[in-house]
Amino acid sequence: MSTNYYVVAMKSAMLAREYAALGIGGKTICLHSSLRSFTESRFSPQEIINAFLDLDITLIVPTQAWSVFSAPKPEVESVMPFNAESDGSIPAKMPKEAFDTSSQLVGKAMGSIPRILLEEFPRIRGNHPLASFAGLGGKSREIIEGQNPNQPFTPLEKLVENEGYIFLMGTDLTSATLLHLGEYEAGLPLLSRWALTKENGVIKCEVSGCSRGFEKLKALFSEIEITSEFEGSKWRVFPAPQMLEIATSYFMQDPLGGVCDDVDCVKCNARREYVSAERSHIDSHELDER
Repeated sequence: MSTNYYVVAMKSAMLAREYAALGIGGKTICLHSSLRSFTESRFSPQEIINAFLDLDITLIVPTQAWSVFSAPKPEVESVMPFNAESDGSIPAKMPKEAFDTSSQLVGKAMGSIPRILLEEFPRIRGNHPLASFAGLGGKSREIIEGQNPNQPFTPLEKLVENEGYIFLMGTDLTSATLLHLGEYEAGLPLLSRWALTKENGVIKCEVSGCSRGFEKLKALFSEIEITSEFEGSKWRVFPAPQMLEIATSYFMQDPLGGVCDDVDCVKCNARREYVSAERSHIDSHELDER
């Protein structure tokens, strides 16, 4: 066998030991990752992925592809108020590619690990053109297969049911899609967008909003957070059921708790308008009952 094979195996074993120390062996993990966070040694996406498989971990990664498959809104479509359509995420032209679950295409913002997982591993990809997750390993089909354009959070709901973990590998809470599930379970609406698919042409999809304000919620999760650092990459791990419970409770008390600080953010301003309208409706209803 080549020297390169032994180097790859050795580096995967190093990573596996670090994963095992976090207590996640045999579990289901949703990984949000930045390969650039490894500043002291170089690791390939393959080494990082194989180390999870070596520990019998079911690996789930976000494979969002807004920039690849987004389509213009059909003229006949209407959307709910406060949908923040003018945020620039709805293109003027049809995409060059159409989505199906066999596609290997993914948005550049997802990074190299999701891309390599789609291209080189026997993964299963969720049937959501814009906000899919892909899974690899033991329970991946169970976790992924229920996702569809109207149910973007099914893989995360299954992750919670399986008592899995959120793993932020060199990223922060702005990457943690589970917090969007918390917003949704607290009663906050999703956004409508459109995508080109191979099977059905242009279809409507439900998607989440802005996440740039999520890192300011870090104190909420301090008691359940597991931290580590390996080769310059800072790791943060959270048990998914507890994280979702804390987030949902928080957003029920403060629906605007996750909005970002950018006064020009169209999505967050639409969220503010929605919450204000809901509160006005509740106040009006209470006055009518009196």
